Amino acid sequence: MGRGALTTFLAARAAGRRPCKSADGAADTRWPVWRNVSRIFCAVLFAALPCILDAAGAGVQASSSCSGVVYRSVCFPQGPISFADELVSFVPGSGAIDNEGKPGDAQATLGAPVPRPGATVLPLGCNGVLTLRFTDNALVDIPGPDLYVFEAGDAPEPTSIEISDDGVRWIPIGRVQGEGFTQPVDIAGRVSPGQTFQWVRLTNASDICTSSWGGADIDAVGAIGSARRVSIDAAVLFATGSARLKANAQRALTAVEAEIRGLRGAVRVVIEGHTDDVGTEASNQRLSEARAKAVQAHLSRRRSFPETARVEVVGYGESRPQRPNASPEQRAQNRRVDVLILPE
Repeated sequence: MGRGALTTFLAARAAGRRPCKSADGAADTRWPVWRNVSRIFCAVLFAALPCILDAAGAGVQASSSCSGVVYRSVCFPQGPISFADELVSFVPGSGAIDNEGKPGDAQATLGAPVPRPGATVLPLGCNGVLTLRFTDNALVDIPGPDLYVFEAGDAPEPTSIEISDDGVRWIPIGRVQGEGFTQPVDIAGRVSPGQTFQWVRLTNASDICTSSWGGADIDAVGAIGSARRVSIDAAVLFATGSARLKANAQRALTAVEAEIRGLRGAVRVVIEGHTDDVGTEASNQRLSEARAKAVQAHLSRRRSFPETARVEVVGYGESRPQRPNASPEQRAQNRRVDVLILPE
């Protein structure tokens, strides 16, 4: 029975009408004792039906107290972009098999958690290591939990958490384990104020690896403290080695303007310049700073920033590549301007 048919059926029962008849076409008047009971049950179920169907279909709930969406009772203000969406690497540990006895698919950990705990998850295996990246947002420290690890299984295994702002240097955050499927992580006290992170690394804590399925079963990783990130290819904005915006750069900056102009309340906008490793480190540093300043100046001239926004400009040179500088294609991905929008 489809959603529409089921809704109609329950509405009829809640109103006291019988949506069905007996085989001879007459109204079915059997079991009068249960009539009122069934009407009450259908009325309650009909009222709750939209939430039940939405949760079963997408694992998402609406909440008047949450400005974004709720996944398994956890509010994510940024909605679906809150979740890690790129697989960097997966080194399976011993016993890393799913409930069908097959090696797990690491792609299953990307995006929002699945509606039913354990439906599509990745067993890490004993000593298994999973590294993920946020591409369209970044993890930041806010009051309370900043990161949630969604795990499945009857007995969640301990998992060690590390985060990084460049995919090279890692900050140990600690170990998560608890009853249920959502494990909160607070990065306060381990990071600097305003620092942003795109990489997260999960390692099964092998000293307490007791599951017959081989360690923690990871469903998804989401950031509560989340900064919106818009990345623009530097080749679209600038000529090689130049910090002067091209004549048609405005077209590429339209999406950034739309994001910024839609901001409400106190926010921080950080414009970052990045280069590849061609040339000297000093020249790349200067170029990245100049390009970030050029974008900031352009957006300011167009009055893109709301009065409540605090704007910062920084150049990272070649120090924070998105990819190894091992090919022309990878270097092109590292030449970019990132615009981060963070809550104050």
